[in-house]
Amino acid sequence: MNTFEKFPTDPILLVDDETSWLHSLAVNLEYFSRFNNIITCSDSREVIGLLRRQPVSLVLLDLIMPHITGEDLLVQLGQEYPQLPVIVLSGLNQLETAVRCMKLGAFDYYVKTSEPDRLQAGIQRALQIAALQRENRELTSRLLIQDLRRPEVFIPIVTRSPKMEGIFRYLEAVASSPNPVTFYGEPGTGKRLLARTLHTLAAPTAPCVSGNASGLEGDSFDRALLGSDSAPGWFEQARDGVLILEHVHLLSFDAQARLAGILRHGEFFPVGSSVPRRLLCRIYCTSAVDLNELVNECLFRRDLYFLLGTHQVRVPALRERSEDLPLLLEHFLTEVGAAVGCRRSRPPTSLASLLATYDLPENIAQLRRVLVQAVAMAGGGRLTLDLFRRSLDGIIHSSGEGSFGSRADNQPATLLIPGRFPTLSEARELVIREALRRSNGNQTIATRLLGISQPALSLHLKKSSTPDR
Repeated sequence: MNTFEKFPTDPILLVDDETSWLHSLAVNLEYFSRFNNIITCSDSREVIGLLRRQPVSLVLLDLIMPHITGEDLLVQLGQEYPQLPVIVLSGLNQLETAVRCMKLGAFDYYVKTSEPDRLQAGIQRALQIAALQRENRELTSRLLIQDLRRPEVFIPIVTRSPKMEGIFRYLEAVASSPNPVTFYGEPGTGKRLLARTLHTLAAPTAPCVSGNASGLEGDSFDRALLGSDSAPGWFEQARDGVLILEHVHLLSFDAQARLAGILRHGEFFPVGSSVPRRLLCRIYCTSAVDLNELVNECLFRRDLYFLLGTHQVRVPALRERSEDLPLLLEHFLTEVGAAVGCRRSRPPTSLASLLATYDLPENIAQLRRVLVQAVAMAGGGRLTLDLFRRSLDGIIHSSGEGSFGSRADNQPATLLIPGRFPTLSEARELVIREALRRSNGNQTIATRLLGISQPALSLHLKKSSTPDR
């Protein structure tokens, strides 16, 4: 580890009237546990004043001291700094004393002359729990606030969806967290864009490195993530910044095990080096599926899931954001027009309703391809609904995917019928109402969904008095 790297960021405060013990403990903690950001205090009367000048992450407190005893100081710390973890160290192995200290708010209690390994593990545990508690307080306070703190950061994301706005508030809440964030959702939903937006919120001037985790194993894992002294890997390139691991669900099992070990210990060995380096980048992951589902199917390591899953963001599919279709159409048509050097054509008024009837497997990315192809087919002429139908059907057929609107798979839709089974006449009414709902009342699009002619639909609506919205 580089000796100039301070860990933890805020120092650990050691309080004991025996200066020789303070020095010995500080040396042992740095040598055996790599805690190298340590300050000491040998006069208990100075502790509160020191804390007012210098924030610390943890206090290791001796129990028997002149002037102010450890127990009295423990009470005072609990009153003035209730969120600060305090570990009591004592030369006495007395159960009653330990219980009394725990009741006064101590995080843990250790005997000085024994259990050095347990003490080091206890310090690490106290730091981790304190960090999680800070994140939880920040998350709770941010989610209770409806207005965004930095709305300008989210301008590149075209949306007015309440679901997306909820994600924005969540990202603001976790921006200061050092723990991993996993974005999962269908392809083309904008997971990488959200990850980069979170980087902008957290540390806009720090490096941001993206890497495809698909298929990494053995030597390819070493070269990509660990690197060497002459060719730094992703961990080192993203030092003090963010590493975005894309397609983490496609990591090989061997790579999953190695990544879990690195995250657990917080350090890695570059290829050819025997000197460990501290992992000093925050990790964001993207996945096309919920990793918990892969864990349940024994396709993803449970320990890695928990290491990566401190913060999880489910990114909604385009079909769950139908209110965003008009905005996305406007945005992409303007973008495509500028790219080809022509004036942006006005889309047909019913285009958003038509698109809402399609289940695009690749979501926003596929929507953009549909618009690019339709503009190319128009050749500078007017954009018609038929052009978009042809573009939609062509792209969906070529991708091998189908949708309810496109009928590309030639398979009947699955119908779930809760409650009483409807009669044939009632089922007909339900299907027509659903087609009109999906098409926002546009009968031309509804007839295409139903596979009937416009006159046939009009006649049915007239006979049944089904309201045409």
